Amino acid sequence: MKGITKIQVVVIAIVIIIAAVAGGYYYYYTTTIKAVPSEIKIGYPISLTGFLSAFYARPMQWLVKEWENEVNAKGGIYLREYGKKLPVRVIIGDDESSPEKGVEVTTKLITRDDVCVLYSNGIMPIVLAELEVAERYGVPYLANSGYDTPYLERAKEKPWKYSWFFVMSMEVNVKSFVNLFDKLPSNKVVALHCIDTSDGVWAGEAWQKIAPPRGYTIIHLGYFPEGTMDFSSYIAKWKESKPDIIYSGAPSPFLQELLRQLKKYGYWPKIVIGQMAFFAEDVAGAGDTLGNGVLVPLWWHHTYPSVSAQLAEKYMATYNEYYRPNLGNAYACIQVIADAIERAGSLDRDAINKALSETDLSPTTGTIRFKFDPKTRVCIMPVVAAQWLKGGKYGWHLEVVYSDYDFVKPTATILYPLPSPF
Repeated sequence: MKGITKIQVVVIAIVIIIAAVAGGYYYYYTTTIKAVPSEIKIGYPISLTGFLSAFYARPMQWLVKEWENEVNAKGGIYLREYGKKLPVRVIIGDDESSPEKGVEVTTKLITRDDVCVLYSNGIMPIVLAELEVAERYGVPYLANSGYDTPYLERAKEKPWKYSWFFVMSMEVNVKSFVNLFDKLPSNKVVALHCIDTSDGVWAGEAWQKIAPPRGYTIIHLGYFPEGTMDFSSYIAKWKESKPDIIYSGAPSPFLQELLRQLKKYGYWPKIVIGQMAFFAEDVAGAGDTLGNGVLVPLWWHHTYPSVSAQLAEKYMATYNEYYRPNLGNAYACIQVIADAIERAGSLDRDAINKALSETDLSPTTGTIRFKFDPKTRVCIMPVVAAQWLKGGKYGWHLEVVYSDYDFVKPTATILYPLPSPF
């Protein structure tokens, strides 16, 4: 066999060099250049079924589609990492109105659907359970649920790393009502009707802390157990102390029964506050006109600046029912998340988490400027005093009757005192 010629040696060397260069390029492009994702996936665990579905299923699914269509009509969100816009998709997971199912669906959204960020405006017990899952997997989660108290308490034991909170403050709520009552003629006697749950206890404590130094007398007969529907003993005591103001820190079925029994036992205050009377059915369920004039702490109204009116009007035109106040804060949360993703320029969860920490944004729903406290990770929702009034196209409507904020103006004069049912 003849030896290899010089030409063959050169050819072999060239082939080896070409192979090496090709291999290098292959390694570079397969290990350093990421494939461009087809979409941006945002996780949204919420109650589509179960006892909470009436408050969330239809309005929140409608809102998600409205927002997706709005953003995707413009090409999506620009990501610097890929040099292009990507369409958005909000993946909704049904928590079935249960903390246990909330944990399950949040885990699925993270591990199977591979969402880059989560948010929810569901109820506190469910959201708290979901937050622990997000913390464990290192996925940012914007919680728009309840009050700041439980989140701050948990942080004392174990600081949050990936969770952010756009929530109410019970003390801010109470101060708003006290500011309103200072302007109204009353005997400054407040009767508390608070359930023995975390929300009820926080409310009772806030009233007892804030109102007495302002000259108010608090009538507190204790927190009533869940399931209690007989308030005759409360009313009998109130008839002696004659409070002009009754505050109900309990879910709507308890408020409705209280209103019915106030009429039954012949005592009617000048004003009633329903801490959880957020929806029209919460007051309509009392029957007749008993809910007419009930006050409620409100975080969003259709008269807020910018797109608020269009959002509410479109919902009412679509479903022929009064809009849900939780549409506004949910819409604001999605906008905050979209803003963080764009500023992160990436789908990397840590980059998005960092971007959320630097949020400084005014959502188009006209709420306050979003800026999370660097220590507590909380942004307190602006709350105004609103009043349910019977009448109008949809049977009941909300009017803002007092605001501590320059950007929110009252839309009506308060109905005071409440019309007597006798």
